[in-house]
Amino acid sequence: MSLERRPAGWIIVGSVVVGLALTVYATSYWLFPTSFQLQERLPDGSINPRTWADLLVSYILALGCFVVAGWVGVQRLRAGRR
Repeated sequence: MSLERRPAGWIIVGSVVVGLALTVYATSYWLFPTSFQLQERLPDGSINPRTWADLLVSYILALGCFVVAGWVGVQRLRAGRR
């Protein structure tokens, strides 16, 4: 499967931007929790299971975005060498 240079560049940039946005979203929960996020915590102050699932999904999607960006970058390098 060959990728044109211009679309490949946009895929890489878009994947990295989305991956970074998801990572910042999930990490900000720990660093700068909003009042709404603090209200969602359980009475003992721990994070409820639904929130754990949201954070886990965010990190997995971010990892997937970075994998796509890496794969497209490798395909672009291989196509450039041919």
